[in-house]
Amino acid sequence: MAITLTEVAKAQQNEMVKKYVNVLATEFPIQTLLGVDTITGFRKPVTIMSTLPTVNPRAINAAFTASNAAHDTYDIYWKNYGGDFSIDTALQAGDPAHAGKQSLAFVQAIAKQVAKQTFEGTGTDQMVGIKDYLTAFFAGQIINAGTTASGDLLTVAMLEDLVDKVAGGNRAIFLSKKVRQRLNALLRATSSLSEGRDQFGVPVTFFNQIPVYIMEDNNDGTDVLSITEIDGAATNSDTSSVYCLNLDENGVRAFGPDSGLINAKTISNVTNADISNFELFYAISLDQQRAAARLRYVKQAVA
Repeated sequence: MAITLTEVAKAQQNEMVKKYVNVLATEFPIQTLLGVDTITGFRKPVTIMSTLPTVNPRAINAAFTASNAAHDTYDIYWKNYGGDFSIDTALQAGDPAHAGKQSLAFVQAIAKQVAKQTFEGTGTDQMVGIKDYLTAFFAGQIINAGTTASGDLLTVAMLEDLVDKVAGGNRAIFLSKKVRQRLNALLRATSSLSEGRDQFGVPVTFFNQIPVYIMEDNNDGTDVLSITEIDGAATNSDTSSVYCLNLDENGVRAFGPDSGLINAKTISNVTNADISNFELFYAISLDQQRAAARLRYVKQAVA
């Protein structure tokens, strides 16, 4: 049964660990929204349909002909985010509030890596991100904003094309904070966009009743979604992507081990510091073509 990281946070008995997990769950909207499945072992088999089945009508006394679907199964591994971090015992004694902020900053860094790699992870030592899923298996779900070398401005028509490629009632749009400036300009010019609150009470912009979430950076000033896209057309070096995801049971899902998504413990007290360990075991799966779509080469400008 799927849960969310918010529910994982509520289940923590240790108040400090609960605070850590809550940062993971709320720092970026993608972690708040994704359901998390639990699996046995290190990997989840994801079956990708490469060819759909076909059937032909038959005439009287003729044979009925059909072909089976062709598919491939891939093992997707969850990844380990986090590790050891140390807080000086003197700092804890003299300024515990600052010591607590240092701990939370460590967890914020994990949250940012998870958010970024959910969209742009490349596998190997990273999780396989939505961008790579679409490139490898569902290239038809990738839309180019245009052919201009420096990218093209986001339009309402582009957003319509994007959401039309994704099936399911629980859809959400994700974009970078730079593209938000263009979105705000469109908001003032079209009735397709409106302002309101999502299911969690968070103020968001809606596009035809689909919430639009901004992938803010946390505290180091760098973007979560790339603004220097070079895949497919290397000259588009100052553009970003807009994603639409289906967050239903059959859409984009996160997963981790059934033995526990979180590992948190204090290891030892050495060299005048408390050495702690905090880890999240996490990855995403996408095995249905219309679960996600990407609009790439969107210009980082308002007009």
